[in-house]
Amino acid sequence: MLLSGIVATYLSVLSVEDIKKRKVRMLLLYLGVGIVVGGLFLYRSPTIIERVVGGGIGLVFLLITWVTKGGIGLADGILVLYLGVLYGYLPCLTILLIASIACSICCMLMIGFRLVTRKARIPYIPFLLIGYLCYFIAGRNYV
Repeated sequence: MLLSGIVATYLSVLSVEDIKKRKVRMLLLYLGVGIVVGGLFLYRSPTIIERVVGGGIGLVFLLITWVTKGGIGLADGILVLYLGVLYGYLPCLTILLIASIACSICCMLMIGFRLVTRKARIPYIPFLLIGYLCYFIAGRNYV
């Protein structure tokens, strides 16, 4: 429970920064390494294989960032990597699914109301926070 609160607070701080500045300072991302390392001792549930596969999901995101030349933000990929290593592949995929659905709905509404165009860059970290909160408040028992 403690780790969930720490990660939710961390994602909240990053979400605010992502929304306001459209960038996340590297110093804040480096703090995530400490959270992940500390979390490895606090949260022992996933096996090492689940953590490695979860980290692989993050590496795929980082590869997509590199291939698309920033189509997905570097910070987004790093956070997915952190979540994958910390919780394993199944929670990571669930969080990503919820985040992607929330982002899609939000973008459709904003485009429908002509608040943004299809080419607009939308911060993704707030949606990762939504996915994380939904997973840990309601969905952890169902996955």
